[in-house]
Amino acid sequence: MQKNVTLEAQKRSSRLTKGELNRFRQEDKIPAVIYGREKEPVPVFLDGKEFRQVLSTEAGANVVIDLNLTNGQSSSSASETVMIKDIQRDILVQDRLLHVDLIRISLTEKRSVNVPVDYVGEPVGVKEGGVVQVLIREVEVSCLPTAIPDQLEMDISELEIGENLTAKDLSLPEGVELEEDPDETLVSILTPVTEEEIEGEEEEEGAEEEASETEETEAPGEDEES
Repeated sequence: MQKNVTLEAQKRSSRLTKGELNRFRQEDKIPAVIYGREKEPVPVFLDGKEFRQVLSTEAGANVVIDLNLTNGQSSSSASETVMIKDIQRDILVQDRLLHVDLIRISLTEKRSVNVPVDYVGEPVGVKEGGVVQVLIREVEVSCLPTAIPDQLEMDISELEIGENLTAKDLSLPEGVELEEDPDETLVSILTPVTEEEIEGEEEEEGAEEEASETEETEAPGEDEES
């Protein structure tokens, strides 16, 4: 069971110019908005360094945050229990966070979240030359915010060539319910590809390319005027 993380947030104006936003971001302040539970949205700033430390915990983006809100120069404060709904990142600088959406939660109400799956063990099929194909790396589950698992472990050591495991094969902690399609294939062991098959595919691709080049060369030109 994960523990709540405490984070400071400073209330801000909901109307900031592009120049003001850029200035605050240069100071490593991340604009964020708290919303949900039929309350008014609250625009805030988060300290970039502290927020990245929160993301680096084992809970990752599923961390439960006790947010302490301050009014900047005022000594008054308030508290909100939130989770991360969405993070907007700079497409050029992945570590640069542009905006965060935080959603108010109740610790007594279940939520649907995506949890990573950790595949452990060396499959029997791999020892025989097969290849592991991971199709899904996280699944959707439902549970109380304080019971969200950091990850779900799936033992694949008994898998042989041609076999697979589905979502219903996951072992879930008490209080955690599967929201994913139970028949969704998560991981499978593929039949090894032989050198002859690879060579055959390469020859077939080469023949197709040669045929295409021949068709382009032999394509008829425009008829001359009589």
